[in-house]
Amino acid sequence: MTITTTTSNNSKKKNNSSQHEDKNQNKQTTAYRILLVDDDPDILLTFKAGLEDDKNTAHGEGVRVKVDTFADPKEALTAFKAGVYDLLLLDIRMPNINGFELCEELKKIDGTPKVCFITAYELYYEALKKDFPGLDIGCFIKKPISIQELVIKIRKELS
Repeated sequence: MTITTTTSNNSKKKNNSSQHEDKNQNKQTTAYRILLVDDDPDILLTFKAGLEDDKNTAHGEGVRVKVDTFADPKEALTAFKAGVYDLLLLDIRMPNINGFELCEELKKIDGTPKVCFITAYELYYEALKKDFPGLDIGCFIKKPISIQELVIKIRKELS
């Protein structure tokens, strides 16, 4: 769920579920929520730190990102709630449930988040479309990737 907070130069506050106006500064902040599922704890730690880093200007000024991480796709599926996430960032090769199967299950709960798949392997788009015909496969992130490149790719998906 994208949350936009706007602040300007007066002391009035306007409050609804996703927008606040605090008239003390002229700033607008947009917050995005990402679900990251990968069985590699180093990827979880690195991606989360890089995406949430306030000093990372690739998101753009006034953009904040909150990343929830899961190493186990079954735990991610159990914890997943509709209306919370703007983006699902899913590793393809994981034990028990692969990223495509996980995506299909998550989309049954909430079809609105965008999806990016993470892989260290070469994939063939047509073969994936054949195996998962109902899945919109548009965003792939190939490991290894620099944090700067990751942030730029994620920003593009969120805009």
